[in-house]
Amino acid sequence: MAGIKLIHHVNVPISDHERTREWYEKVLCAEYLDRYGTDSFRCV
Repeated sequence: MAGIKLIHHVNVPISDHERTREWYEKVLCAEYLDRYGTDSFRCV
């Protein structure tokens, strides 16, 4: 059986943008990207 080798992206609906942003930055050390008015994060 083949295993998962890569996940390109995941979309999770959120209600509290500021709290979510803080969590991504603190827990995942992600960098916030403001692309085309959408909330995006990139792990650095």
